[in-house]
Amino acid sequence: MKKIKRSYLALAIGLALAFTAPQAASAAGAACGTVTGAVYTHGSERGMKIASSPDASAGGISWDLAAPKRKFHDKEADVWLIGKDFTYDKLSAQEIDDWYRFGKIPKDTPVYHTETDKKTGRYEFRDIPEGEYFLVILDSYGRDAAQNLTELDDKQQLQKKLPNWDAFELFNVGPRSCLVQMVTVKRGETVNIKPGTIG
Repeated sequence: MKKIKRSYLALAIGLALAFTAPQAASAAGAACGTVTGAVYTHGSERGMKIASSPDASAGGISWDLAAPKRKFHDKEADVWLIGKDFTYDKLSAQEIDDWYRFGKIPKDTPVYHTETDKKTGRYEFRDIPEGEYFLVILDSYGRDAAQNLTELDDKQQLQKKLPNWDAFELFNVGPRSCLVQMVTVKRGETVNIKPGTIG
């Protein structure tokens, strides 16, 4: 009789766990959002260029309408999401070195990485926890001179936030442009970053 009671008890606990686990998972998933966008590189159909005609204002931006249609990228852009509210100075020198040199993201940090699709230039981050992030786009065809004042300010904030910025530039940025802008991820929402604009 005791064996039967124990079996029923074990079955009841098992059923309770089976029903509560998915709810917990869905609650955690609901606290996340998605970030999408595209990087249209210089020379591609929708690539952006700095206006260079004599009557154009300095630093003006225009679509590269003369670029060949359906010309795709030959190099993917690196795209990072780096959480704003994390204290990166707490990371060890080894963790920082592994991240900057080899792309090994430190454990339990709000740092995410992807590359753009080679044919479409699109990128996507899924299941990103709510919060504020630096969106960092490292692009071989981008031009730092095309950044607006808000983007330059966001880049300066990131420089202050990351330890040993010179090493980040050396191993990650290199000769590429480094576009930085703030992104707010909200529960269950998709943030679509439009090229050349602050989303």
